[in-house]
Amino acid sequence: MSSRTYPAWFYKVRSLVQDRKARGQGIRYGDHDLPTQPQDYDEDLLDAPMMAKTMTKRPNQDDDEWSVEAELQKELEWEKKEIRPIKEAFTRAQQSSQRNSAPLKKLGGRMFKLWSTDHVKHCTAEVAPTQYIEFYDPEEFRGFNSTPDGTTDGHIYMVSTDVCEIDPFTPPRNPSLRTVRLDGNRGRHTFDVQFFDNHHLILKMPKDLVFYKQAISPPPEAPDVFTYYGICEDYSTKLYREKKRREARGEQRRSASPA
Repeated sequence: MSSRTYPAWFYKVRSLVQDRKARGQGIRYGDHDLPTQPQDYDEDLLDAPMMAKTMTKRPNQDDDEWSVEAELQKELEWEKKEIRPIKEAFTRAQQSSQRNSAPLKKLGGRMFKLWSTDHVKHCTAEVAPTQYIEFYDPEEFRGFNSTPDGTTDGHIYMVSTDVCEIDPFTPPRNPSLRTVRLDGNRGRHTFDVQFFDNHHLILKMPKDLVFYKQAISPPPEAPDVFTYYGICEDYSTKLYREKKRREARGEQRRSASPA
């Protein structure tokens, strides 16, 4: 079975997950109570009259709507939507002078959700994909590890496992477009990060690290370096809540307006 050949229920469940995310029901990647529900996996639902009616083709519906390629394109569009504001933040950083920028916010204790079209195109497909990079807080883990003072470590999570334990490193003092090379898995791997502002980063991982713990080999067309765009989870949650408050205020104003 290839990375893109899965039974029909797989795509049904993944569509349900994406729909919940779009409605704000799965914004925290660590929330394992969300994104799927037991009934999502009930293949017999497809045989029920109501479900059969729902799944029946509509007039003029493209023949390949439920194909693997169509699902892949849907997933890529979702990924691009999440990447777009991160790219815009990077463009702003490129256009601004960073010589006198404020110090980089402490990395320890922060997690960055990762988005990548490279990953979607070439890696093992998942029902509820989760990618993130987490940096440990030295104070929180004091006594459990022996990282030197002034350094931090962490891990990178994707394809349902920790693919990389980040070796201790000294975080940069300020946000910068400069690429920082980090080691992982006790020096076995290296990867690059740009900490270009306090809320976002760009992670570039070599192909051998991306597929280090995957059950499939890299496809021939996979790039040598995979690019991931990261946004701080706390910052992302803050933006989401602000958006919902604005929407709620808008609804209140519309409700208060005379007919």
